[in-house]
Amino acid sequence: MTPSHPTAAPGPGAAPVKAGGRTRRRRPARAWLGALPLLVFAGLCFGLPAGALLYGAITRTDPVAGTTEFTGEHLQRSLQGPYLTSLTGSVELSALTAAIATVFGVLIAQAVVTSRRGALRGAVLTASGVLANFGGIPLAFAFVATLGISGVVTQLGHLDALGWNLYSFTGLTVIYLYFLIPLMVIVVVPALDGLRPSGARPPATPAPPPGSSGATSACRCSRPRCSAGSSSSSAAPSPRTPRPPPSSAAPYRWSP
Repeated sequence: MTPSHPTAAPGPGAAPVKAGGRTRRRRPARAWLGALPLLVFAGLCFGLPAGALLYGAITRTDPVAGTTEFTGEHLQRSLQGPYLTSLTGSVELSALTAAIATVFGVLIAQAVVTSRRGALRGAVLTASGVLANFGGIPLAFAFVATLGISGVVTQLGHLDALGWNLYSFTGLTVIYLYFLIPLMVIVVVPALDGLRPSGARPPATPAPPPGSSGATSACRCSRPRCSAGSSSSSAAPSPRTPRPPPSSAAPYRWSP
């Protein structure tokens, strides 16, 4: 019997020990303080405006008495008249542009993934990244200056005589597709790369040129093993035969 040694109790700062000698790492209680600046920023920039809008949508203030009460009048009026027309137009525009961008984005991404030209892939992905991030006020100004009522392209091509209007449903669809299709390409290309079989992917390292030592060794490694009737297989040791362990007593000798 082996004598049992007493185990010292862990101190207050030591991590508890599990069975088998494994220790469990305990995260500090103040680790969440690192995310505190982000939470404060999100609360001030997103939480307060969203709360103010929600509070104003379900409350009404009497201008005479100055009292505030909860009501659903604002929500009811938002589903009538021009508010309902604007809401319906926004939903239709979003659904149409999303469907068109999905179809064209998937087709372009499939063409890029299956292409054997690396230059085409790099050019399409670079252009998609630039166009997808070109939005907001610069995008609006660019379209107004080029395809607006007094835009350069509109005046040179006399598009106004053809019924073109940038502020119509068709014009807004063109603006949305300008950055939705490249954004769809960026999103779909990694997904299609992951769905490709491993054999269809290009090798990570280039193959050695024919005739080199690397190509010779690769060919030798890729050849199948000899059959049981060949002479080489009879001389080779059976994989089931246990090999003797190497002797540790013999010193290692290095020869130049």
